[in-house]
Amino acid sequence: MPRASDAVDSLTHTFSMDRAYCDALLNSGNADMVAELLISHQWANSALPACYSGLAATVEKRFGLRAEKARFWNLILFDGVNRDLRLMPYLVLRGIDSEASAALRRALEHVGVLTHIWAYPGKLDAL
Repeated sequence: MPRASDAVDSLTHTFSMDRAYCDALLNSGNADMVAELLISHQWANSALPACYSGLAATVEKRFGLRAEKARFWNLILFDGVNRDLRLMPYLVLRGIDSEASAALRRALEHVGVLTHIWAYPGKLDAL
């Protein structure tokens, strides 16, 4: 039974072009950088949950009366970091570099906001 994605690819050649781009990228002089990106991706998949758990465990102590709001924003911002860092390698391998850089920028912005509210808990009230 033919797959639906094969029918779409026969019309658009989208998937076959993605595979061709990925193959060319992995066979290029940039293969080492792509390998580093994929290793970083694997590291993030295992390390980010532990980082989030560590932050979540200290929210009460750091934020006091603002703890409930801090838990909410930590979850939202950390989820954004996690989602965008997971999306970036996928976009690079598909040849959508401009979107990959936007995802990385978003992740860094979320880390920046997290850092800011942890350094200055009173700033949490602005969110």
